[in-house]
Amino acid sequence: MEFKDLNSEQRRQLVDTRQQFEVLTATKRELAKRYRGSMRWKEVRGKEYLVRSNGLGGDVGLGARSAKTEETRNAFVSGKHALKDRLNTIKGQLNHLAKVNKATLLGRVPLLVARVCRRLDDTGLLGRNVLIVGTNAIYGYEALAGVFFSGEALAASDLDILWDSRSRLRLAVSDYSREGILGMLQRVDKSFSRQEGKEYRAINREGYMVDLIRPESDPPWKPSDPPWKPTDPERIGGADDLTAAPIRGLEWLISSPRLESIAIDGSGYPVRMVVPDPRAFALHKAWLCEQPNRDPVKKFRDLEQAKLVAKLVRERLPQYAFTDDDLRAFPADLRSAV
Repeated sequence: MEFKDLNSEQRRQLVDTRQQFEVLTATKRELAKRYRGSMRWKEVRGKEYLVRSNGLGGDVGLGARSAKTEETRNAFVSGKHALKDRLNTIKGQLNHLAKVNKATLLGRVPLLVARVCRRLDDTGLLGRNVLIVGTNAIYGYEALAGVFFSGEALAASDLDILWDSRSRLRLAVSDYSREGILGMLQRVDKSFSRQEGKEYRAINREGYMVDLIRPESDPPWKPSDPPWKPTDPERIGGADDLTAAPIRGLEWLISSPRLESIAIDGSGYPVRMVVPDPRAFALHKAWLCEQPNRDPVKKFRDLEQAKLVAKLVRERLPQYAFTDDDLRAFPADLRSAV
């Protein structure tokens, strides 16, 4: 398995798409922070008052109608309108870029994976409480390095979501705290359901699987200081939600740096991915392929992916060194072997 560099047109397209996506994200953030909800006049006992609705069912009074409150409301309405206009303009530019991205074969992330990532991002979970791990994380690495990996390196019929319960759960939309991960997946594809006998797994009508996994509570190596202690290690939602499966070895990925990458999905649109550090990915895969209870077929794939990502780091991402303290959670002999 190898990788090849993007050509000049693909690189230009990727840079332009990232820049537009960053502006889109910043504009959405400003809208949510400064202009969430609405302002309206409310009559109370024959007198009008300016009321701010936060969009979540709460109202705040801003004072009786006056020149000052009139100015406040006008500034709010005009500011919100201007940002919405900017948002629509950027979306139009991204629509154009997406067509070119698709034509130039930049679209790499499977559509279902991209939609799940966006849903997790919209709820505030991605990067804070969950990471994309396993084979699909490689899309983040190739986008970061400006390369394409061979198809066999990326063949996968499942998506692994790593749940980090150490971080305080803070959902952008309160409904998700009840629906949990399974509810989020069903908003992406209503055919997803929890697989019988495997409460950590959701599967859709096409047989695509999404696994929610977590580190074991008691790692087999000496824990870092302070020790890793999950606060709610099993699930986000209620009893019907996916229950994260404890898996040996995932503590290394949780303890390593995280990487944010803007990749392109199969339709040409950008998608934010948060994945483990590529060095951590390579080291974990190298360790995994040495485990005696690992499926022999998976062992070979683990080793090939470890070699490929390690080669990518050395040849295209020199800013990442395997000797850095960032990787101190991994044994020294493992770091020196990759």
